[in-house]
Amino acid sequence: WTAKALTQDQSFGCPSVRTDIPKYCRQSVADTQNYGDDVNAGYLLRPSQFSLLGLDEDEFHKPRTKEFIRDVFETCGYDTCPCNFDMMFESLSDHNGMVDIEIMRDAYNRWLMSTR
Repeated sequence: WTAKALTQDQSFGCPSVRTDIPKYCRQSVADTQNYGDDVNAGYLLRPSQFSLLGLDEDEFHKPRTKEFIRDVFETCGYDTCPCNFDMMFESLSDHNGMVDIEIMRDAYNRWLMSTR
């Protein structure tokens, strides 16, 4: 072994996160490759309160339509008075007319606290 100056294009071993091979369309427990989207140890030790229901945290941050969010809120027991709900949704919606559930829930909870 000799001490040579390393160049930028040298690599040693196989990377632990594989970006050089394509990910399968369907996830499988038989696929042991790490593509960089695996959960970390903190998530395994302290999972989300919704993980037992099969929901991932990302589901709350996806943009949703007004009808979808109204249906979710009514199913959860929120009183979605059309005038207040529509006004709140319009003020929070993006250019596509969509809002994620987390932002809408936070705004709705702040509004409920201010009316009490």
